[in-house]
Amino acid sequence: MEYLGYKVIIHENQTCCGYPYIQNGEMENAKKVAEKFLYDFQTGRHEHKTLMCSSVCFSSVNKIYPKLFHNSVSHNLCQKVIENIAHFYGQLGSRKIKIVPKEKMLLVLDCMSDHSQIEAITGFNDTDSNWVLMHKGYFCCGANNALALNNVEESKFRIQSILDFAKEKEVKVIVFSDDNCLLHGFQNISTNNSKIKIAHLIDILYDQITEKN
Repeated sequence: MEYLGYKVIIHENQTCCGYPYIQNGEMENAKKVAEKFLYDFQTGRHEHKTLMCSSVCFSSVNKIYPKLFHNSVSHNLCQKVIENIAHFYGQLGSRKIKIVPKEKMLLVLDCMSDHSQIEAITGFNDTDSNWVLMHKGYFCCGANNALALNNVEESKFRIQSILDFAKEKEVKVIVFSDDNCLLHGFQNISTNNSKIKIAHLIDILYDQITEKN
């Protein structure tokens, strides 16, 4: 972000948004963590935006927080924080940033991403690009649904399907759009002794930006 001209402030005491609790249905614990999140990232004093890299966290704050704090003393603060939250990919899209891979890469989108934002920064509908896609750009890795339901076999099957497809298309790198999916993919693909590399979409962007500078 600093390469793009932004001033970045990282809150040293920030913690989780509460998604793991939300995922498990532990809403009271989720609310406790969410309250800390609201006070950590309240805006107004520094005229800043809260930039979120994870689609899972972004979705949790925008869709679940209003329900957690409905008719509560934190309702107004919740609304104020949400108004000033931006997604990393959306911010890149507004700056007309385009990620152009040098080699064949399979792009795996998580189930909570705004696909139009990803399209804006990758141009994955461009048939001349090095991006390779499954099912028009979407294939869930299993981290946020099958794994959450303790369906480990289904989750492993989805990762194996991604790996098999990558090998079939002679892909050099499997690129995940979300950090949760990246971790899930790394844990499973690395055990297959595959020569295919794994990266986050932000890694590819960082390499591209730093190389130009």
